[in-house]
Amino acid sequence: MSQEEIASAIEVIPNKLFFMGVTRLPRDTEDAHFFCTDEVFRYYNYFLDFGPLSICQIYSFCTVVDLKMKSRKFANKRLYYYSRQDPKFKVNSILLLSCYLLIKQGYSCDDIEQLFREQTLPCFHDASPYECDFELTWQHCLEGLSIAISKHIFEWSLFDSSQYEFFDRVENGDMNWIIINRLLAFSGPHDIPEVINDVRTFTPEDYLPLFAQLGVGVVVRLNKPAYDKTRFSSRGIAFFDLYFPDGGLPQFNQMLKFIAILKTHDCGVAVHCKAGLGRTGTLICAYLIYEYGMTAEQAIGYCRICRPGSVVGCQQHFLKRVEAKLRACTDQDVFASLTAKKHPLYSDRPLRRIPRVDSFFASSSSSVSPSVSPSVSPSVSRSASPMLRDQGSSLYNRKVANTTEGGKRSADLTGQKDKQDEDEDEDNKDKNKHGLREQGIRRDRTTMDSKDSADSTDSVDLIGSDEWKRGNREAMKGTGVNSCEESTDRVDCTRDNGVEKCVVEEREETKEEETCRDPIPDVSAEETGQDNEISESNVTESFDSTLRIFLVSLLISLLYFTLPLHSFIILLLAVFLFLLYGKQAEKMLS
Repeated sequence: MSQEEIASAIEVIPNKLFFMGVTRLPRDTEDAHFFCTDEVFRYYNYFLDFGPLSICQIYSFCTVVDLKMKSRKFANKRLYYYSRQDPKFKVNSILLLSCYLLIKQGYSCDDIEQLFREQTLPCFHDASPYECDFELTWQHCLEGLSIAISKHIFEWSLFDSSQYEFFDRVENGDMNWIIINRLLAFSGPHDIPEVINDVRTFTPEDYLPLFAQLGVGVVVRLNKPAYDKTRFSSRGIAFFDLYFPDGGLPQFNQMLKFIAILKTHDCGVAVHCKAGLGRTGTLICAYLIYEYGMTAEQAIGYCRICRPGSVVGCQQHFLKRVEAKLRACTDQDVFASLTAKKHPLYSDRPLRRIPRVDSFFASSSSSVSPSVSPSVSPSVSRSASPMLRDQGSSLYNRKVANTTEGGKRSADLTGQKDKQDEDEDEDNKDKNKHGLREQGIRRDRTTMDSKDSADSTDSVDLIGSDEWKRGNREAMKGTGVNSCEESTDRVDCTRDNGVEKCVVEEREETKEEETCRDPIPDVSAEETGQDNEISESNVTESFDSTLRIFLVSLLISLLYFTLPLHSFIILLLAVFLFLLYGKQAEKMLS
């Protein structure tokens, strides 16, 4: 890495902490230490979403950087936190670093935004396979977290990262606190236990001991009943039903009822729909807007940090539309919703005929351009499109798949100890250094000095993987800049006492592979001449057949314009029969 690239790094903490995007793997120097978390803190997406990272990953990152800042080994070194140039990785890295500055260094959101004002970063995508036009930036997520900390919604000192990782997994309940000890989001229980991708689903009876442990006394269900509510209510848990369609929007009165439930119960409140993401996140964000004065973007950003994938599709724009109305409501309006009746449009007004949505689109499909889809309400679109009809199930199944692939596990680096003592034998270290230099391996590691190999936080430097190189090449297409250097050799890495030992094996062709190759046969001059004659005859035959086809086509065209239509058809039929049976007749006669 050149000095110009290092000089272009963003100075986050004066003369100590810097941020930079790289195309080549940097290497530690006497006065600089480089580290990266692209391969450590990864986002496991549902569909087209790529962030933000979870609160557990933010907590682990802050712990790692805090250890590096306080380490005596790096006391005289500048710390460079870097990321690949891929915008999706870069925006997550900047959000991690911004959260560290906010929580550990006391920076304000405005100061942090000024540091990265020249960076062009994408907006976060919702957990859907469709194009998202809602602009949720990393600044919104940072501001939402800042409000949560100032309002004591999130208590940094009380956060338990191991508990978060445990309950976040589907086989352990798929639960996340949005407001600590107050508001819990979880996926809907099943009526009977099922096994999906080797993961057993939870029933109400499975949640009962967990709710008793977490202090949950209220359950709010937003989806269609999949289990008998008495399985909760008979055990002393208050139960409420606030149903609205999957992937759809709640009535305003339903949002006020949800807020009233939270205000009238002092215990923990657990809310779920099918996957505990779309409808659940929508009502939770409505409460954050009303109670804590967040904007819709801040509420969605904070909710996704606590429970990735929350609030999907049109629910984002809906929260933005009702934001001002929610803030204008008083406590009197909220409590009045508990006794209010539904609007006559939904209950009292009788409907003589309810039209079928499927038949409507079938009859009107001819008048709609193939490239333009009809604009319908969210509830109607769920009935019209089978793909969207069960959005909650698709999100739930995706999370189950992520769990079986390793789940959304962030590296819990807070309890790591030093891999080696500072008194380790210097000769062994020199041998390791010499072996790595001989093989010419470029790896993102901390300096190989004796004092550097004792730091436990070097485990975050994993940017040298093939996936990092592949993603970096995609990000740098068309820029004329070469991505990370690659080797045609195979590198086998093992770990011995915390030190990686890498051996490069050159790819050699085995004797068995050589014997499998086809030998080059000896060809005589006579055989070569015969081949030439055969090829010339083939060319002549192909030319003759082409000429015949041309003449027949010309004759048919002339007959078409000279003969009547019925005579022409009879002639074509005769020619067809002749071609079909002529050869057979000729053989029989001969």
